[in-house]
This record gives sequence, C-alpha cells and structure tokens, in this order.
Amino acid sequence: MARRAGRRGRVKSHGWPRLRYTIPGWGALNVSAGTPRRRMVRRLREMTRALIEEGRYDYLALLREKEITPLRLLTQLGGGSIHTLPPAGAFRPVAETVAPWIAGLTATARHKVNCAFHLKRLLALDGAARPADFPGLLTRLRVADEARGAFRSYNYARAVALAYLRDHGGQRTETYTQTLAVRVLPTTRKRQGHPCTPDEAWGLACDLGLVWGRVWLAQCLTGMGNEELWGAWSTEDGGYHIAGTKRAGRNRLVPALCALARPPLGLEAGVRLYRKALRAASGGKVQPYDARRTYAKWLALAGVDRVHQDALMGHGPATMTELYQRGNVAPYLAGIGAQLAAVVRAVTPATRARVVATFGAGSAEAEVLA
Repeated sequence: MARRAGRRGRVKSHGWPRLRYTIPGWGALNVSAGTPRRRMVRRLREMTRALIEEGRYDYLALLREKEITPLRLLTQLGGGSIHTLPPAGAFRPVAETVAPWIAGLTATARHKVNCAFHLKRLLALDGAARPADFPGLLTRLRVADEARGAFRSYNYARAVALAYLRDHGGQRTETYTQTLAVRVLPTTRKRQGHPCTPDEAWGLACDLGLVWGRVWLAQCLTGMGNEELWGAWSTEDGGYHIAGTKRAGRNRLVPALCALARPPLGLEAGVRLYRKALRAASGGKVQPYDARRTYAKWLALAGVDRVHQDALMGHGPATMTELYQRGNVAPYLAGIGAQLAAVVRAVTPATRARVVATFGAGSAEAEVLA
C-alpha cells in the first residue's frame, strides 16, 4: 500500500494501519489500529505485544471480536502496566452482569433491591454502558439529582457504582479512580437519636396502645431492629436467639425480660404502620431505631461490661482481644437480665399504673414492672 508521511506525524494512506499477529496455539489477530498517527500506532503495537507476552488472551479475544477497540484499551491501560488491567469481563455491558452480581452480594434483600434500582438509574442514561462509562454517567446523574434535590439518592447510586467497579476489576483501575473522583453531594445533617429513659419508653408504649406498644417494648427490651423483629427469632437458653439480618455478629442471644408476641402484618406493611403510629405518638421525636438506642442506653445504665454490651447489641468486636474476651454470653445471661430488669423497673408509680391500665394487670408487660 502506498504511504507517504504528512505533516504532524500523520500517515496518509488508503486505510488505517492494522495490528496483525499470528499467535501459536491461539490464532490470528487482525484489527484496525483506529488511528493514522505513527506514534500512536507504535504504542498500540507495543501494547498488543505485551498482551501476547503476558498471555492475556481474554483481551486479545475482545480485540479480535471487536468488543473493544485498541485505542479504548490503551486508554483504559493509562500509564500502568498490563498487570493493572482488570479481568476482561469488566468490559462487558453492565446490563449483562447486573443480575448475577446482585445475586452474589452478601447483603439484605432490601439492600439488593436498592442496588438494582440505582444501577437501573445509571443504565437509563445509556443502556449499552460498560464499566468504563461509569464516570461520565455518574457525572450526568449528579447534575440531574442535584437539580431535583435528591442528594442522598445520588450518593447511594455513587456508592453502588463504586461497589460494582470494585467487584469487576478492583480498586486500582483507572475507571475506579475516575469514578471515585466524581464528588458526593452534601447532605443535611442526620437527625439526632433519641434514646428514652424507662419512664419515657413505658409512657410511649401506653400512648401507642396495645398492638404497637408491644412492638415498641419488644424492641426496647431486646435491641431488635425492624427486620429482626419481623424475622426469625426464638426462645433459647432462657433468652431470645435473634437471627441477625445485617452481618454474622447480629446473630446473638439476649436476656428474656418478658414474653414477646409476634408483630402483626408483614414486614413492609407492618413497619410502615408502626413508624406512622410512633411518629404520631411521639410528636415526630422518636423513630423505630431509637428502640435500639434505648436498649444500648439501658445496658450502660445497668452496668453491663462493654464487651457484653457489644455482644447483646450485635456489634462485632473491634479488636482480637475483645473477640477473645467475649466468648459465650449464655452463662452470663441470667445475671445480665437481672441487672437490666432493675433499670427497666425504675419507673414512677404513675407510669406503672398507666401500664397496668393499658396492657392489663396480668399481662407480661405489667409483670416486668411488678
């Protein structure tokens, strides 16, 4: 093919240069360089030879099948070496890998639904997007969410995008670095927690009434979250065995101060009505999670040592020493229950009378205060 050098290092020809290699045991590679610049073509050939020497047949296959261009691969490589390249699967369209990625997450069902939702928001901007497109998509989503005031929603989408990239190439890739550089949106300060005193907690239970009052007390007396209370828990060794839903440390044993009843309805409908009732009874000051804060406060007031507090709350040990100190909580459960019961019973006669009037003289709630 006739060629002659032009200005600015360009090669004028009837077609762009091609990358032609025959690889023993694999086959032939014959793709267009995608540029007429001699210097760039030289870099592309050096990159291709490096891929062959390192045995990166996954990327050679992508080039041969034209799933990625040599220029795009060179851009992805940046200033790093072939060793910094993620697996070739990282260049597959995101839509093809979302479902298996979410299915493999070690997370709650709700978090998986949220991850799928936010990845769908990103793919709505470009249905054929690949991981390398995430920085640009996230920048566009940031502008749109900032305009409508959805700051937390954008930050959640950014976190999901980073998690996806971490699992599809690692944190040392150029795409991950560029996505991380897309800034978060400033959010308003989080609401302060409202742990209750025994008088406040029992009084609020009376205001909630028989059904939701028992749900509130069950959380205050065990430290269970919504998904745990509506989920799997059972009596065991004189206490309640709670099947945690967030992490292995949330699978725990707590003292049984009174008999608990299963909450009404399903998780979604039950929590929605419970949250609404709690907001109305407390004037908007208390939320369901404040029951866990209340339980933590009562454990501290009861004088329970910090290692056992973490175990009863379902918090993982911060150090190996704490892990060794924790051991089995079951032998200490009766003593911890007695300490905690002393705090729970420290209410005024007026509060005690309200509890009896609301739940009945022979109820499990009245027996706790007896």
